[in-house]
This record gives sequence, C-alpha cells and structure tokens, in this order.
Amino acid sequence: DITTTDPDFICVGDSIDLSMYVTNPDGGELTYHTSMTDADTDTGALLSSVVTPDLGENIYWVRSELTYGDNVCYSIASITVSVQECITCETAFAYDGEDNSFCFSEYPEMIPNDSRWGWTNFYDSAADAAEAELKLYAGAAQCNIKDAAVGEVTVYDNENGTIDVTFTAYENYILSSVHLYVGCEPLQYKKQGKNYSYTVAPGQYNMNPNGDIGYVSSYTIENIEVSGGFYLIAHADVCTSEYSEIIEDLRAESVPGVYTLNKRFSAMQACIPEGKPNKTASTVEAQSAETNTDGFSAYPVPFTEVLNIEYDFEFTADATIEIYDFKGQFLRSYRADGVTKGDVTTIQVDFALRSNQVYIVNVIANGNRYSKTVISGNGK
Repeated sequence: DITTTDPDFICVGDSIDLSMYVTNPDGGELTYHTSMTDADTDTGALLSSVVTPDLGENIYWVRSELTYGDNVCYSIASITVSVQECITCETAFAYDGEDNSFCFSEYPEMIPNDSRWGWTNFYDSAADAAEAELKLYAGAAQCNIKDAAVGEVTVYDNENGTIDVTFTAYENYILSSVHLYVGCEPLQYKKQGKNYSYTVAPGQYNMNPNGDIGYVSSYTIENIEVSGGFYLIAHADVCTSEYSEIIEDLRAESVPGVYTLNKRFSAMQACIPEGKPNKTASTVEAQSAETNTDGFSAYPVPFTEVLNIEYDFEFTADATIEIYDFKGQFLRSYRADGVTKGDVTTIQVDFALRSNQVYIVNVIANGNRYSKTVISGNGK
C-alpha cells in the first residue's frame, strides 16, 4: 500500500510536486487524480505530478497500481494541499502634507464619476520638488490617513531641466507596480476628439514604466523633463505578508528597478490650451455663465496666503465662493453663512497657487452670481 503526507501550506501561484509526498514501497505505477472516483476507476489522470492548486484546501488522489498476470492490484491515498494568500497588496499614493497635496475629491468637476482616493502634489519647480517629503500611504480611503507610511517617493533635481523619481518600500513591504503622472494640470487628461477629459486611473499615467516590474524594494523613473510649476501623482501597489520571511526573501532577491524614459515621451504633460473645451461642468459654467462684476470686492491684489471677500449687496444670505484658475478649471469652493454688505470672509489659500497668475472668483448669493478676476503674488 502507498502512504502519503500532507505538505505545509504553499502560496497562491506556487506549484508543488505531489510525488514528493508519496511513499510507494511496492513500486507500483503512480497516477494522480482530482477525485477519489477517478482514482478508483483509473480515469482522468493528471498529466503530471506537478500541480498549481487554487486558493484554499485542494485534495488530490494518488493511485498505485501493480499488475500480476491478469490480476490488477491497486491502492489509493489522498494528499491535501493548503494554498494561502501569503502576499497581500494594497494601492498606495504619495502625500506631502496639506500645503502641497490635494485629494482627488477636491476636483469633483474634473472627475464627477470617479470615487478613487489619492493625492496630486504641486511644486513650483524641480528644486522645490527635490525638497519634498513624499510618503506612500495605503488604505487611506477618502484621503483619511489612518496607518503608518509604507514607503516613500523621492524626487531628484538633475539641474538640467529633468527630474528622477524613486519609489522605495519600507522594511516588511515590497513594490509590485509603480505609476507616475507629471504634468501642468492637477490630473492626467486625455484628448477625445475636440474635448479633454480627466482621469485618476493609475494605469493611464503618462510616466508609467513598460511591462511588469516584478517585486522590487525600489524603482526609479528617470529623465522626466519639467519646466516651471508642475503636479505629480505617485501611485504604487505595495505588498506585505504575515510571514515576514517571505518579504525578506523577496527583498533580498530583488534588484532596484530603473526605467529611463525615451526622449520622445519624457516631457511632462502640457497644460490644456486656453479656451479649449473639456468635459468638466465647472469649465463650462465659469466661462459661459452670465455674471455681474458688482456685489463684492476681493483683496489684497496680488494675493498669496490670504484672500478677503467683502460683500456689497443689500440683502442677507448664505454665499458660496468659487475659485477657478485662468483656464476656468475649478479649484475650490467655500461657504459663508448669513452675510450682508460690509461683512468679510477671509479665505486661507489651500490650493496650489501659481505665481503671478489670473484667478476667477465667483460669489453666488440669493440667486445672483458675481464674478471678479484677481492676480496671485510671488508665492506663499
């Protein structure tokens, strides 16, 4: 008779040789089956003793057969292979603090039907980005950071109009993919006919490496051309395991990955040309709504850290204040309750402010819309 032993668990995607767990003292011919009935009737034999089981408990049946003249003798035994999800991966985005990082949810008019979380980060220059302290956070739904960082992203200023961006997983973690957007607009966009639409789907970012990166503890995307201020979105799939030795082995075997951008595709994504249509409701509203330039004043001009809105209407009402950039892209909205002539709402500037740029300020109150343009100063 044959005897079998059950192996220790294996991980999803791993293969195992069932013959290593069979003792066959009589030297019978072995076949392997996925059911006891098949083993008993010698049907449906597997082509090999090497199998790649699915997640969970997998039972295989081994048949050992000996022939003596016209007589056939056989015995069967089972092997149970337990397959576990040894490595779990989560999506992670880079965050650099409230001064530079802006949650995707702050751009509802750009991505009205997308509930993904994550941050876009604004920097005035390559040198500014090189001083960033970007940390990778996983499981931060609605941009609510609850757990410690799982890695970091470092920007290197090459001082020749290009930057390199390195993703690094912290101890007990490893990277399985990286995605990077660098561009003039807060979010990646794509042109569809005459229109432009935004996306935060990592697979569509403009600086993504080609192909599968495997498991690596660090990965660099180099030779990215930048000019002036730019936004950066860094995404990674970061993996860990309850079995620390698995991650330790992967990290020990990994080689830092490097992706050098082809010169033809290395430039950051340009701004959408001024006046071009896109699919954001805010742009249409900001450019086409009938507005009144009376109703409020905005100061100081130029402004940097603070913008004051002083109302000049005779009624008392709740007011909504909307800020757009010079292309009509929605940036922020604020609410002021029960305001009237002479009241002042002070706005702490919490959006990415570009120096010496024109911004549109709309105030909506009591069914009226008032609009003015203001100019930013040389930075916060």
